[in-house]
Amino acid sequence: MRFSEVEDRLAAVTQQLERDGVVEVDVPTVDRLVSQPSIEPPGRSGPYQSGVDYVCSVLESVKRPPRELTVRVVVTDGALDPGASAAAETALRDYCRFRLEDAYRSAASIRQTGVRQLPRALLFAVVAAAIATACAYLGESVNGIAAKALLYVISGIGAISSWVITWHPIEELLFAWRPQAHLAGSFELLCRARLQLERGPTRPDGGSRLRASANASPDPASPVE
Repeated sequence: MRFSEVEDRLAAVTQQLERDGVVEVDVPTVDRLVSQPSIEPPGRSGPYQSGVDYVCSVLESVKRPPRELTVRVVVTDGALDPGASAAAETALRDYCRFRLEDAYRSAASIRQTGVRQLPRALLFAVVAAAIATACAYLGESVNGIAAKALLYVISGIGAISSWVITWHPIEELLFAWRPQAHLAGSFELLCRARLQLERGPTRPDGGSRLRASANASPDPASPVE
């Protein structure tokens, strides 16, 4: 599979999401909506991720997720009993709430690490900048070519060091925590999502794959709600 093909499929999925507020995913059984599947023996197809992880990856790929979301789950192998929708919705809510809290904790931890490291990094950066300035000033005063070159080299190293020392703490404080916060926003939207279950065609190899196209009709033929 080529990168361009994946881009085309993702574009079709995100277009359906932005237009209809719907993400569709195929799972072999209802429990695979939230549970991580085991690695299957060679010769069989996936999926190798849970349905909710696929939906979350689609939500992260759009610039502005919809305010209202419908997750359409096509079950290809398992049976759908009358209480399947309620049980799946409860499991989805519980799983997404856990992942939501975990993502926010990760974002807060990364940001607090930047806050803790920044004062010390600024102190070291000031020292490095002072050394760089002093060496540059002395380089203008000395007459020897070797000494002048050495002082300029030390000055350059000090200037670069003052920038590198503060780079990582500032990145953590301003930017590094945002992907986790964005992930938390996706799971927060999933906590409020409307869930639709429908029976899909059984695959001949007994497996299933996550759907990466947006060809489904907006009105499912046989939803179980």
